[in-house]
Amino acid sequence: LADVDGAEISIGGAGIYKYKYVIRHDNKNDRTFKLMSTRAEEQMNSCANCPYTTFEKFHNYYKSSDYADQWITAAFDGTATSFSNGNADFSIYQNNGRAAAVKQGIVALNLWMHVIRSMEYAIDICTNPDKEIPAHSWDTAVALYTGSKEGVTGAGVGHLLHSLADNGCNNFKTCKENADSIHGHAYVTLKIFNDFTSASQRIAGGKCNEIPPFKERIERRMAVPLVQALLRLAYKQDRLGGTQSDQAQGATLAAGVLPLVHDCNAADADTIYSNMKVGASKPDFLAVKKALENNYDCMGIKCGEVGGYWNEAATSYYQDAQPCSHTADEEIKTKLSDPASGGGGGGNGLSIALGITFGILAAVLIGVIYFLKKDDFKD
Repeated sequence: LADVDGAEISIGGAGIYKYKYVIRHDNKNDRTFKLMSTRAEEQMNSCANCPYTTFEKFHNYYKSSDYADQWITAAFDGTATSFSNGNADFSIYQNNGRAAAVKQGIVALNLWMHVIRSMEYAIDICTNPDKEIPAHSWDTAVALYTGSKEGVTGAGVGHLLHSLADNGCNNFKTCKENADSIHGHAYVTLKIFNDFTSASQRIAGGKCNEIPPFKERIERRMAVPLVQALLRLAYKQDRLGGTQSDQAQGATLAAGVLPLVHDCNAADADTIYSNMKVGASKPDFLAVKKALENNYDCMGIKCGEVGGYWNEAATSYYQDAQPCSHTADEEIKTKLSDPASGGGGGGNGLSIALGITFGILAAVLIGVIYFLKKDDFKD
């Protein structure tokens, strides 16, 4: 898309009309990635039952509710952010680096948090006598996690959080029900869809007080693909010769993880930021890995869910990138049919939830566009 001034259009033979369209001001879609961030203050921080727990961690770190919009807009414009922590100066990047920060930011900053917001809001309005209203908000979370390109069975190739998780499991050998394969769906996604489905059933049955534990597990597991991608990009830059796009993606993924780590340990968050920030020299992979692993317990994620960076050609983990070992990893040994995980098999939960997703996806995603200019990022 691009700004248009003085263009002409013929409408049904009724004549020629001139029009002007300025992307930043004339986009009238009700649901855009930008609005997901600029409405965050009213929808996640100052609303009834707010601030939402996870959003508060991000607000406390950045001291801004629209941090995602500020990050993406600065990347678009080649300018700097002005947060209290975790700033980025994109003026040092060429167009390909800035484009990588925009695309990764849409998923890791905007969509990631709005999935949580949709779940939180569904819980807030769960007691509504019309169960379709909270169900729609919960289904919105499923749709935004998945995207439209995964297909009804999840076998497609998408670009959103579902795809990020599958890419992570391919790279970290955490696919399928036992988190021990490089093929198939991510273990965390199978668990997440189990919980999506179980919570949806409880919304329909009016069992509102039973929903928060499902939401909390989904939140925790949604952090795993961000951590995996961050570790991969730290390793790539340190050991394999990364590009500016790799640094931009790594910095953006760090921006999505730093508030979670900072809430646990500020010093570890500082270590990750100094190694992965925009403009940093070659990161120290082992320092980043240790700073993350120090906080897995606090963040509610497990070594077995994260796995290790897998070298498929060598059929072994990359040097120093093996999975960590942790006493809290017992759950990873259980099948998805474990009743404690919400009931039901992984494939069944995935199929049901994807069916829900495609029932509402068109309505949810129409207009979800972040004024991308067609030629902005051509080098």
